[in-house]
Amino acid sequence: MVRRETCVLFALLMQLGLACGTLGQAAQPASQPPSNWYVHGFYLLHLDHHTNARMEVGRDADLTETARLLSLSKPDVIQIHAKGNPGWTTYPTNIGYTPPRLANDVMRLWADLAREEGYVFSAYYNIGRDGEIMKRHPEWNRIKPDGTLRDRALCYHSGVAEGYLWPMIDEIMDRYHPAGFWFDGSCFTVATCYCPKCRARFRREHAMDAPTSVQRPGWIAYKEMQREIYRQFVRDTAARIKKRDPACLVAVNWAYSLRMPEEPPAGVDYLTGDHATRLDDLAPDAIWYDGQSRPFDLMTTVFVRDKDRRLPKPTPQIQQEMGLILAHGGRYFAWDTPTDGSGLVAERQEMLGKVVAPFLRSRQAWCLDSRRLPDVSLFHGAAAHYAASVDNAAVFPRQNPPLLAACDGLRRLHLTPEMVSDRRLDEGDVRGRLLILEDTAELTEVNRQALRRYVEGGGRVLLTGRAIATARLVEVGNKSGLVQEKLGRGEVFCLTQALFGEPAGAASSPTDAATILRQVLPPTQRRIVTEAPDTVELVLREKDNATVLHLVNIAPGKREYDPKTPGFVNMRLTELPSAPACRTALRLSSRPHKVTLEPQDQACDDWTWSDGLLNLTIPAFDVHQMVVIQ
Repeated sequence: MVRRETCVLFALLMQLGLACGTLGQAAQPASQPPSNWYVHGFYLLHLDHHTNARMEVGRDADLTETARLLSLSKPDVIQIHAKGNPGWTTYPTNIGYTPPRLANDVMRLWADLAREEGYVFSAYYNIGRDGEIMKRHPEWNRIKPDGTLRDRALCYHSGVAEGYLWPMIDEIMDRYHPAGFWFDGSCFTVATCYCPKCRARFRREHAMDAPTSVQRPGWIAYKEMQREIYRQFVRDTAARIKKRDPACLVAVNWAYSLRMPEEPPAGVDYLTGDHATRLDDLAPDAIWYDGQSRPFDLMTTVFVRDKDRRLPKPTPQIQQEMGLILAHGGRYFAWDTPTDGSGLVAERQEMLGKVVAPFLRSRQAWCLDSRRLPDVSLFHGAAAHYAASVDNAAVFPRQNPPLLAACDGLRRLHLTPEMVSDRRLDEGDVRGRLLILEDTAELTEVNRQALRRYVEGGGRVLLTGRAIATARLVEVGNKSGLVQEKLGRGEVFCLTQALFGEPAGAASSPTDAATILRQVLPPTQRRIVTEAPDTVELVLREKDNATVLHLVNIAPGKREYDPKTPGFVNMRLTELPSAPACRTALRLSSRPHKVTLEPQDQACDDWTWSDGLLNLTIPAFDVHQMVVIQ
C-alpha cells in the first residue's frame, strides 16, 4: 500500500513538473552523437512500449538494471516510446495524455542512461495512430465514406499536427533532446478521408464532390490529394525538427518504401520498416531500400508469441532475418517489448548478447556501406505502383502482384535484382545488365523518355505483358513468344505475357522463366552462375576494394503458427536444414589474390581462375555465409 501511494504521489508531482527537479526546465542533451550518427550504426535496439491507462508505467524502470541488461549486447542506438498508438505517453506530458498510474519518467531514465553510457538515444513517437485522440478529438481522425471513424488513423489535413503532434514533438525535444525521432503509424494507415476539410479541399481544387469508390469520377485525383497531404506533412514535420535541432535525425516507418516509391525529402535522414516475424516479406523491401538515396534498416522482433507469452525468437529464425537484411545492404533493428512497468526482460536481453550482437558484429566490417552488384534491374515507379492498387482505399498499399512475383522469381533463379526508381531511370542509373518492366500497367511520359534514352544509349530491356504497350518503344503486332528488336545501340525484348506470377497467360513455370532469361541474358554475360538450390539466395556486393558474395539460406524450414496470435508475430521457425555445398562462378575484372570465408576468417582454397571467371566450391553452411574476394 505504501509503495502504491508513493507511485501515485510521484505521478502527480511529475505532472506538475516538480519531480526530480528536471521537468520544469530543458534537460541536457541525452548524448553527443556524430552529426549523422546513423551512418556509423549497425545494430539498433527498439523497445516497443504501447502504454495504456491500466499500466503502472515506469514501475520497473531501474537505471542500474537497465544499463546492465543493455550492456549485454551493446547496441549502437537505443530507442523507446514517447507515445504509442493507444495515445498514452511514457512521460508526464503537458500536451497529451499521461498514464494515470505513471510511476517514473521513462523517457528521462533512457535519456540519462544514453548520456551516461554513451548510447545514441532515439525517440519513438506514433505520429499516425492515437486511440485517445480518436475518442477525445474525433474531428482529428480519418473518416470513412459512411461517416464512421477509421480506427486510430489521424488526418493530417484536420489540424491535428498544429494542435497536438507538433507541440508534443517540441516538448520532447526540449526536455529530452533525443538524437533522432522514429515516427510510426503513418504511411501504412493513410487512406482516403472524408472529413469536412478533406472534402472541402477536393471541391476547391477539382470542382466536384469527393468520390467514395473507384467507380466514381475523380477517384484517382482524390487518392493523389491524400498522398500530397501526407507528403507535405512529412516535409513540414522534418523541417520543423531540423529548424529546432539540425542534428536531430528523422525517420518515418515505411515512408518512401516499396509501398511509396517516391524520393524522400531532404529532412528524412534514413529509411526504415518493421516486419516482426514476416520473414518472406523482408527481401523485397530491403531490395527497394538498398537502391535508394538513403541508408536503411529493417526491424524484426526478437521474440515470438506463444499464446500469452513472448519467447525469445529461435536462433535460426532471427539469424535468417538478419542474414537477409545484411545481404541486401541494411542495418538490423531489434524489436523487443518491455514489461508493462517499463522494465527490460532479462531472458531476451541475454539472447541479444549471446546470439544477435555476435552475429552482427562479426559481419559488420564486410556489410556496412557496401554496394550491390546486380545482374538484373527491376523497374518500380510510382505511377506504375499506384495503378496496381487503384481500387484500394489505402493510398500507399504494398499491393503490387507483378512486381512482388518478379522479385521473388528472380531471387530463386539466382538473379536477385536491384530495384530502379523513377529518379534513377531518369538519370540512367541502371546498374544491372538487363532492365525488366514486369507487366507494368502505367508509365509517365518522363518514364518513357528515360526508358528510350536508356535503350538507345546501349541498354537492354525486357518488357512483359502490359509493359509493351505502356512503354511505346516498339511495335510487336501479332508476333508471339519472345520478340527481339534493335533500338539505337540497345535492344528491346518483348514477351506478351508476364514472366512470373499468375495473371492470364503468364509463363507457366519457373523453368519457362529461366529459359526465357537465358535467351535475354545468357549465363556467359552474368556476374553469378551457380549450382546452388533455389533455397539459397546469392547477392553480390562490393565493399572498398573487396567483392563480397552473400549466401543466405532462405529455406522455409519447419514453421509453426499460433492461430490465436496476430499474424505479424505468430510464425515460429523451429528447424532450418543446412544449405548444401555448391559450385559457383563469379565474373570479375581481375584475378583475386585472396579468397576467404567470413565471418570465420577461413581461407577458401578450393578455387580456380580462368578467362575472367572465379570458380569455387562454397562449403555447406547454416544460415548466412560470406565469401570475400580481394
